[in-house]
Amino acid sequence: MLRGLGVIGVALLATVVLVGAAEAQQYTTPVSAGTFTQVSVGRATVCALRTDSTLFCWGSNAYGQATPPDGTFRQVSSGDSDACAIRTDGTLACWGYDGVDHLTAPPGGTFTSVSAGFDHNCAIRTDQTLACWGEPAARVALTPTGTFLAVSAVNGNDCAIRTDHTVTCWGHNTWGEGSPPAGDYAQLAANFSFGCGVDTGHDAICWGLDAGLSAHGQTKPPAGSYAEVGTGDSGFGCGLRTDATLVCWGVGATTFNAAPAGEFVDLSVGTFFACAVGTDARVTCWGTSVPQGPVDPTPTPTPTASRTPAPTVTPAPTPTATAAPISPPAQTHPVTAAPKLTASQVFSLPSTKRCVSRRNFRIRIRRVAHVTFVSAVVKVNGKRVKTLKRSRITAPVDLTGLPKGRFKVFISARTSTGQTIKDTRVYRTCTPRKR
Repeated sequence: MLRGLGVIGVALLATVVLVGAAEAQQYTTPVSAGTFTQVSVGRATVCALRTDSTLFCWGSNAYGQATPPDGTFRQVSSGDSDACAIRTDGTLACWGYDGVDHLTAPPGGTFTSVSAGFDHNCAIRTDQTLACWGEPAARVALTPTGTFLAVSAVNGNDCAIRTDHTVTCWGHNTWGEGSPPAGDYAQLAANFSFGCGVDTGHDAICWGLDAGLSAHGQTKPPAGSYAEVGTGDSGFGCGLRTDATLVCWGVGATTFNAAPAGEFVDLSVGTFFACAVGTDARVTCWGTSVPQGPVDPTPTPTPTASRTPAPTVTPAPTPTATAAPISPPAQTHPVTAAPKLTASQVFSLPSTKRCVSRRNFRIRIRRVAHVTFVSAVVKVNGKRVKTLKRSRITAPVDLTGLPKGRFKVFISARTSTGQTIKDTRVYRTCTPRKR
């Protein structure tokens, strides 16, 4: 979720950036905070979904937005001063600032995704229709009909991806932020003055304000292959590439908004800073005004042993009676470690004994009892083509458009206990029959 600064704020922002540099900040969740699969950045609050499906938030708690409810959840979204999440039963829960708009009173029913905005929230129902609530009433009334795959609620302009992969936006369109280029999209991040999305070919595309004093390249993402993108109200964007690395552009892209090194599986960009979930399942945040969450306590030093010499003890005389036999120690039962998962137990891959179709090649990670998968990666000929998050791991992965001839498929999956299962297979594509 990303909030707006207002018309005057956009001009002032450019002036501030030109006059002085902001201070770079960074924060990484400590080990004691747990492990995570998804993160969402608000204005000054961060909420993240743990691998055990519980929520953990930190930062500003002025309205209770950093105090999530108990329970288990599938997805979380932080707004300007409230937050919403989808429970594991599909229902919505919202908390934080309610105001006159009843932001924390979501509609009933079951949902697949939610986006918390500035003064209103939107979510996609399980029947793929769209529901928005809050203010202003005039914009909520503009909520489009039809079926959708994703939605991004902000301040002034909202956008959503229809099931045919086209994007529709509603609200204001002062700088072209409501007029995305035509194309087929797989993910998007709307914003008050500009927006970005990833098309079905993994290209990052941005549109809207990038002129005059506000021209900092925020609509010009670097070339590359992307899995998702995010936009910040302070004039910068960041993207998660398909090779799991991060890149940022626009305001401070090489200074305070420079993306951290490493590999990541999820990304969220807020008003002043961004956060991402690493392959180590910890959350790292960077930018300006990054809220510093908890830290692991400093270990208490072990007290040193006393240096006072031990008193001399005169041994007792040896008894004349025969000592009773010493009983053997009680038998201990070794603890059996949980069995290691094998690739054949986890992955469902086509047979390598026959050629495969470039247009019909699917792989799948099987559901395993009492095992929770948190991330997975698929590579073809050494190039990462899929980075899977927890909610999509056990869904079929369609690799339509495979290279001709021989190619190598590598897949790895990581469990919540830290176990990683890998498999590599070499395939050859079928030669089309001559007519």
